[in-house]
Amino acid sequence: MFDNAALGPDDLKKVTQAFEENWEKLKSNYEDDPQSAEAARERLAATVLASFRNGQVDGVRIKAHVLYWSA
Repeated sequence: MFDNAALGPDDLKKVTQAFEENWEKLKSNYEDDPQSAEAARERLAATVLASFRNGQVDGVRIKAHVLYWSA
């Protein structure tokens, strides 16, 4: 659906908010390992974008999807 589409301002805000809120919950797991933290941030970003591209545009649904896949 959104494979090559650019995000509009509202969608970008939702995706960014979902990423930031989820990273706040996960980052303490990586405090002692910067390389693992960076890898986790990249996986999180990919998961948030995949959720969004699969039609989960609601921030709450994106967060639920991310938490499910990061567990």
